[in-house]
Amino acid sequence: MEAITTFISQTVLYATVYTLVALGILVGGRTGVFIIFGEGILLTSASTGLIVAAQTQSWFLGFLTGALVGGAAGLAFIYVHETYKLNQFLLGVIFFILGTGLSDLIYKLAVGVTLTPAMAPPTPVVGGKILS
Repeated sequence: MEAITTFISQTVLYATVYTLVALGILVGGRTGVFIIFGEGILLTSASTGLIVAAQTQSWFLGFLTGALVGGAAGLAFIYVHETYKLNQFLLGVIFFILGTGLSDLIYKLAVGVTLTPAMAPPTPVVGGKILS
């Protein structure tokens, strides 16, 4: 029974991130921007946020860096699309591959290839308890 409870709680925790990405893609679609590189933005933002949080031991700077990198990736997509009038789908595939590869490169350059991952400081509990 404990395994089922753990599975459900982990599913809710991890699905929240992808739900927020899907909502961002939905809002972009309503404005006329066809964003298919949401996961590329997610991975790049998470990778840079983790590295900054681990290096500075500040969870806030990690969140801020992740948000800024995600915003910069979105602005770069719009800039390239509007400047060169490229197809949004093709550009989205390019940015998805770029974001996925860039996240791995950033992590390997900052941490290296090790068996122990970088540890970021925990975020504070606002109210209630964190599901584990």
